[in-house]
Amino acid sequence: MAAVEVPIVVAVIVALRTDWTPVADWALIDVEVRGVGTAATPLIGAYSRFGWNHPGPGMWYLLAVPTRLLGGSPSALLAAAAVAHGIAAAGAVLTAWRRGGALLGGLTTLVVAALLRSLGTGFLVDPWNPFVPIVALLWFLLAVWDGALGSPRGTVAAVVVGSLAVQSHVAFAPVVLATGAVAGVVAVWRGRRDSAELRRRWHPGWLIGLWCAVVVLWLPPVLQQVTGERGNLGEVVAFAVGGAGDDTADAAAGLDTTVGVEAAARLVVRDVVVGPRWLVGPVEAWRVAVATEPWWLLAVPLAALAVVGWLGRRRIDVLAAQLLAATALVAVTVGTAAIRGFAFDWLTRATWPVGAFVALMVGWGAASVVLDRVAWRPAPTTWRVLGAGTLAVAVALALPAIGSGGTATPPQWAFSAPTGAVVDQTAAWLADHPAASVRVVDLGAGVVATGLLAGLDRAGVPIVVSDDQADVLLPGRATAGADGAARDLLVVAGGDAIAAMAARPGMVQVAAMTPSDVEADAGVPSIGVFTAG
Repeated sequence: MAAVEVPIVVAVIVALRTDWTPVADWALIDVEVRGVGTAATPLIGAYSRFGWNHPGPGMWYLLAVPTRLLGGSPSALLAAAAVAHGIAAAGAVLTAWRRGGALLGGLTTLVVAALLRSLGTGFLVDPWNPFVPIVALLWFLLAVWDGALGSPRGTVAAVVVGSLAVQSHVAFAPVVLATGAVAGVVAVWRGRRDSAELRRRWHPGWLIGLWCAVVVLWLPPVLQQVTGERGNLGEVVAFAVGGAGDDTADAAAGLDTTVGVEAAARLVVRDVVVGPRWLVGPVEAWRVAVATEPWWLLAVPLAALAVVGWLGRRRIDVLAAQLLAATALVAVTVGTAAIRGFAFDWLTRATWPVGAFVALMVGWGAASVVLDRVAWRPAPTTWRVLGAGTLAVAVALALPAIGSGGTATPPQWAFSAPTGAVVDQTAAWLADHPAASVRVVDLGAGVVATGLLAGLDRAGVPIVVSDDQADVLLPGRATAGADGAARDLLVVAGGDAIAAMAARPGMVQVAAMTPSDVEADAGVPSIGVFTAG
């Protein structure tokens, strides 16, 4: 297991040595994580482009602990994301060793090491809500299989990890809900055959732990649903059932159509069959995922799972593994088909852990069937040799992380230093010109304006936002609505806009930033912050 944690350790070290100012979604994530344990403790998840928030705040709570233990800075938030992946990687490997012994444990070690290598150090330090649950989804699939076979530990882990994944981003819900339902059916069937064994395993302590996990994870969004001005869970369910929002606005934004089953099957074939992403490496997150592979190749992994399941039908663990892997594969295809608008790569990343799980279960199941048929039981020396070989391969897979870790860049890196400069200048100006509160008005500055908003909040400056932004910008922290005493900070982008604003009578320039040539090539504009004198 230590070998799979090497990329995590590298990622944590890189993150803590990085001077990073979050912008865009990451600035809002920083705000939410800092709010945990305060009067502004979040009750729901990240804001969605469809007007509702993702189901719950579990990710904020998860990241808050390592972030504060590591100093509470934005860099600590990057490290916390890597820690979350490290916990998930360890959980997956330990679950596999406990359920399947050295054979499954060794194979899982290799699969996890390959997945971490393919994701890369830059991904591991990215605290974006669609990314944090990726490795955890593989752990969930192993845990839900373990739970289906009667393990209380596996059931509790599956409930916790699955809940965190769904709360972070609803794109994971189809896989979690479908495999959870099938695992429940398997568990009930096994319970009827061996109820005495099930009662022995499920002593009251496990039942109490399970219910405590459910309450802790789901009470906050339920409270928001019944006490908030708008019920977020209700909006999520309404969208999932029939869609929501203004059809005209959706059409203008390209969100009025779904990917569709055939295109989704092609994407899953690309990511799982032809070029398994968990094995061959990443693609650009913002690239629109379009695949041309034959959709019918999806039958190949399904057939492999069916064959192995049939050959191992006398072993419930092998049969259940193939059934759950097939369920996950179908569920991720259905979930991809339901994506509204463009299928950006970050929306299809669930195919990575699902593909890894399918390959793992086919490989382990086939090996188990063969070993049972030949009645071969490796000697201790053989296991030691195999273990040493597994360790060597896992370390070899980790070497790219060691070699490239020092050059890994955090999210939106090009905007980090410019935004940090604007935040520092504005905070210094406000220290000399105190205001009861400020209102950040974005006049085309985009992600820098969001970074300024979060940076001033981190500096302790009281923020005012409009009513329609209250659920997106600094929820629970900013004062919503009109506030005549608030000082407006006008954030503009581009040399012409800055010159025009400076020419206005009574305008005072608070901060200014001209990007370097490298930053300009990356799309960072000149930024100016103004206020009325």
